[in-house]
Amino acid sequence: MYLKHSFFQIFLIAIFLPAYATNPSDSTDVKRFLYGGTGTVNFSHTGYGQYYSAGGLGTMSINSLVDLYTTTLSEDQSQSVWDNNLRIDYGIVKVENTNGEQFSKSSDDIDFISKFGCPVGQSENWLYSSALNFQSQINETRTAYNEEEGSYAPLIGERNGQFGTVQSDFLAPADLSLGLGIEFQPNEHLSVFTGPLSGKIRIINDENIAKSGLYGNEVEYDEETNEVIDFNTTRIEAGANVIANYQNKFLEDDRLAFSTNVKLFSNYISKPENVDLNWNTVTSLNPWEFVTINYSTNLAYDDNKQFTAFADGTEIDGGPVKGIQFKNMLGVGLTYKLNDDFKKKKIEAKRLLFVKQE
Repeated sequence: MYLKHSFFQIFLIAIFLPAYATNPSDSTDVKRFLYGGTGTVNFSHTGYGQYYSAGGLGTMSINSLVDLYTTTLSEDQSQSVWDNNLRIDYGIVKVENTNGEQFSKSSDDIDFISKFGCPVGQSENWLYSSALNFQSQINETRTAYNEEEGSYAPLIGERNGQFGTVQSDFLAPADLSLGLGIEFQPNEHLSVFTGPLSGKIRIINDENIAKSGLYGNEVEYDEETNEVIDFNTTRIEAGANVIANYQNKFLEDDRLAFSTNVKLFSNYISKPENVDLNWNTVTSLNPWEFVTINYSTNLAYDDNKQFTAFADGTEIDGGPVKGIQFKNMLGVGLTYKLNDDFKKKKIEAKRLLFVKQE
């Protein structure tokens, strides 16, 4: 628990420290530190009395999405730009007469991207850039719950060994990638980073989960007993990655917003044609100031991740398999926007500052 708290403290410091590092006595009218973001909470509840002819199972769900951005522009002649984006998606749901009447997770994702770049020549749109990306989750995900036995199903590994009842957790797994390349930022809506020199390390900081071998780490077995002899808690890859972001607003008073983020990674060493994919989209309709209708999707594929059960908890015949993951969520909730025109201010500030320094 202490590790989790320390992790989030480091994230907040990394994102907002530049706010205090700027020079308050600077007389220029160009803002060197910009920040923005949105926070949304969706809540739903369905309940029935003892007698209701069209009744079903009572449900309660809470989903939240936090998206924070910062940009820091250099105060010297380097004209460097430092961008940070932290996205946290977390939701819980409770369905009557299932899972022992406990809340289960409906979504859980931490995604942090930090990019640092300097202009190519005098270009306003092209930058030599480095990009760091961290992905994991907040807390543990349990295996399927058996209502009849009143217990969770065991996690089944590659060779049918049983490895506890936790199938993923914070830092188990976690992907940390770092790439060097070039970034294209033609306007406030689009940015595309291409890193032909990139590396990725997968951390599996849980002994049982690492022993299962479901996340691509090396596991050594005894050929006679099939018991685990040795295992790694990391997996290292070298390759190329692409990170593309698009965000725009439509309709009168920007009532409709759309954003999408695509991340690709190809491993040079093993099966480069099997590209890892993570694609998120969020569409928001804002009919009133603080009320928003949200529809989000997530499409993911990782050539080094295997699954032992379907999304509904039923076991897959024949053992672990690889596959495409897809999640979508539709909700109505409360939204708070922080510096809603962040992207536009960033482009304007960058152009003004770079012109003054030339």
